Amino acid sequence: MKPMEILEICQKAGARLWAGEGTERIRSVVIDSRRVEPGSLFIALKGDRTDGHEYLEQALSQGAAAVMAQADYLRAHPLCCPAEKAILEVEHTDTALEELARIYRSQFELPVIGVTGSVGKTSCKDLIAAALSGRMQVLKTQGNYNNNVGLPLTVFGIEDGTQAAVLEMGMDHFGEIHRLSRIARPYIGVITNIGISHIENLGSREGILKAKLEILDYMDPEGLLLLNGDDPMLYKQRDRYPLRTRFYGFEEHNDARILNAAMTPGGNLHIEAVYEGDRYDFIVNTPGRHMAYNVMPAIMAATALGLSRDEILCGLEQFVPTQMRLNVVKTSQYTLIDDSYNASPVSMKAALDTLSAFPCTGRRVAILGDMFELGDYAVLGHREVGNHAASIENLDVVLCAGSNASYIYQEAAENARLCCYYFETLGDLKKKLFDILQKGDIILVKASRGMAFDEICQMIK
Repeated sequence: MKPMEILEICQKAGARLWAGEGTERIRSVVIDSRRVEPGSLFIALKGDRTDGHEYLEQALSQGAAAVMAQADYLRAHPLCCPAEKAILEVEHTDTALEELARIYRSQFELPVIGVTGSVGKTSCKDLIAAALSGRMQVLKTQGNYNNNVGLPLTVFGIEDGTQAAVLEMGMDHFGEIHRLSRIARPYIGVITNIGISHIENLGSREGILKAKLEILDYMDPEGLLLLNGDDPMLYKQRDRYPLRTRFYGFEEHNDARILNAAMTPGGNLHIEAVYEGDRYDFIVNTPGRHMAYNVMPAIMAATALGLSRDEILCGLEQFVPTQMRLNVVKTSQYTLIDDSYNASPVSMKAALDTLSAFPCTGRRVAILGDMFELGDYAVLGHREVGNHAASIENLDVVLCAGSNASYIYQEAAENARLCCYYFETLGDLKKKLFDILQKGDIILVKASRGMAFDEICQMIK
């Protein structure tokens, strides 16, 4: 982080100096007292489980140069300010964090690539960062730090040597992408697709589209919008905005076309594509034909920033998938496809297709759990996944756990060829897991994060 003075933070971010001289320099911003180091600004956020205000004194004792707290807390709990340290007062620490990140971002002239969409955000972000790394020093969102807390914390990682930033933007309500775009001010915006994740909060796919398009609110007017042209809702957005807009996908109307995407014998993805006169023929370290949709924005964004075809391919060769997102792990007994981080009907069906295409000498086994935040679509969405599983000819075993996963089981079991099991709870599944699995199985594990199916992956590993 580029150092900032306390007085500068007060002047620009609307904070008040409650105690201290204001001459201290901040070298990092943290919200976890365990991450405090000399020169840190600790911002006390109120969470669902903990209140950061309880750790203000701890942060100061551990070397924080300053802490930021809400005015109502400081009035009720006056703090003693050690010498050469500062206490900053704000009305709301969450909005102050966003404002401080916005001010900090404005100090840098660098291209920001903002990535949003219903499915594939993290993989797309990682692939864009990999492509750009063929020439540039790139900052990217770590893990899924994609909300109103995670994105600001990522922004503070921009330094004088940073040449580009790739920021993932998540949401589950209207207005959230708007706020993130205000902080990031993207030069390139990417929308991967419009699915039904968070439909219970946004009402309809049209509502989800509206929420995702909030990324345009603070985009550079000279920038570039990259959209999945095979998604009908996104393709309808052509010619609706003054921004330069480019589309990608398999269909002929796209500006960047995927000519072929197929699994290699080693379980990676072989892609053939064309964009702006250049032909691409390469292998990416990830399974799944659908991942080609995440590769194309990487090529397009890197091209827009001046990288050559060879530089882009050199960067993509370094791509490493984020944990729990189609990670392939081979053990002495099994091959595991760990996709346990999150799930939606679209991503669940794509993962099943990946399992189907994966080279295999044993059985193909799918371990599937509940998908959250589907609202009224929950039953139908789970039944769709079950029907899809039943239609896959080379799928051998399906294990389901969770209340809504019962609908996956019911539909999958309609295919008499499939060996199907249902468990009410994750614990019940874990007890029977190794009675069902066989040596040589290739196993897909997928569910929404709250189902904790990563525990199954740890057992298999």
